[in-house]
Amino acid sequence: MIEVDGRRAIELVIDNLREIADPEFFVCLVRSNDLRRDREYADGLQASIERATGGRCRIVPVENPTDGAAATALLAREWIDPDDELWIANVDQLVRVAHEDIREAIGSRAGDHARADGLLLCFHDDDPRWSYTGIDERGQVVEVAEKRVLSHFANCGIYYVRRAQDFWRATERMMAAHRTAHGVFYIAPVFQELVDELQERERSRSDDRSARTLVLARTRRTHADVARHRLDLPRSCTEPRRDRGLSRTRSRRLESRRRRRDLQRSCRCVARETGARDSRRLRALAFLIAAELRCRFAP
Repeated sequence: MIEVDGRRAIELVIDNLREIADPEFFVCLVRSNDLRRDREYADGLQASIERATGGRCRIVPVENPTDGAAATALLAREWIDPDDELWIANVDQLVRVAHEDIREAIGSRAGDHARADGLLLCFHDDDPRWSYTGIDERGQVVEVAEKRVLSHFANCGIYYVRRAQDFWRATERMMAAHRTAHGVFYIAPVFQELVDELQERERSRSDDRSARTLVLARTRRTHADVARHRLDLPRSCTEPRRDRGLSRTRSRRLESRRRRRDLQRSCRCVARETGARDSRRLRALAFLIAAELRCRFAP
């Protein structure tokens, strides 16, 4: 219960977070030992939290030591809607940041598809005791590491995720793979999991576009082969023939049988040259050749 300028530090931290993000609800994770220390201390801590949050809070006791801040954050999942925005902050720092930059990055609550899915507040440093964020020329996060200096952007301990469920999923994925820093699950590396997911989706889309291009190219070549071969149809397919001495109806029936026979022969010929083996491809070839016949027989 450290006091700064006559106020408890936790109240100042909550006020600082309200200036930055203006959350609608707070979940405060507190060690059970702090709540059991003595009645006066516990009542004072609870009163400070409720006063700073305006009563919009839930105090969750943490019974046992966890494997890190990320594991501790998972304990708040029960009281946070998966589709809600999520801000995570330590209780041992105050930051000064341009609020208009925050609003521009995360957009409006009404829903702006161009807004950021995640946000890391940073300061300039090169001390390896912090976590660090690497960005590209557009300011997009491309790498996040704990206790490793990969840029001059050190994370100050305040994080934002547009959808809480993304954070929970990435945290569970990190813990399942046991990706730790010195045996501890930190918050910052969770964002590396989110970056990896985004890159995987981008690669999947790229592979899908390449596959579609190949299929389209192959389809066009096949159709070109059919267009070339269907011009060499047997004469009986392109020129109707009427046998003498037969009625008109009988002659039409014989002509229909000849066309069907010659059409099947042509399909087999085209299939051998174009590599069509399955019945679906053969039906497609038959349809194209039949369409050619209809065009030629049209008056």
